[in-house]
Amino acid sequence: MRTFILLILVLLAASCLGQDRIEIRKPGQYFVNGFKKKNSSINEFMRASTETASLWQRSKAPRTVGSILGFAGGFGLGWSLSNVIFQPRGKSKAAKELDEAMLAIGIGATIVSIPFYVSANKRGDEAVRRYNSELVEQDKSTSFWMISSRMSGISLSYNF
Repeated sequence: MRTFILLILVLLAASCLGQDRIEIRKPGQYFVNGFKKKNSSINEFMRASTETASLWQRSKAPRTVGSILGFAGGFGLGWSLSNVIFQPRGKSKAAKELDEAMLAIGIGATIVSIPFYVSANKRGDEAVRRYNSELVEQDKSTSFWMISSRMSGISLSYNF
């Protein structure tokens, strides 16, 4: 009985050390075992390799800049459009010019944020592809037992 329990514990510990593939469904959306993961949790996976970790880190700066510009642009668009929709009568000329300026700034910031997002998604997707290719190379060179747990049950497989 002790041997059986020890064997189960060893197999469970070995499965905890296994690496999971990261799936890309859309640019910038990453899934592990069917569950959507945030960028911060994907960062934990990328620490396994220095090359993928550096690529992932290089994708974070443009994503941050794009988020800031996108937020500012959305605020400018929302501000000016809300004033157009709920415009009080007898509005001064200076207030109308402010709304036009906010609209222009909002459109400009939103347009400028797009290349930053595209760049961040390309770098992030490349880091995930390299991470997954390293997993495939490791899997081909060794044979191993794997225990997987899902919502529907537990599976035991032997890859050779």
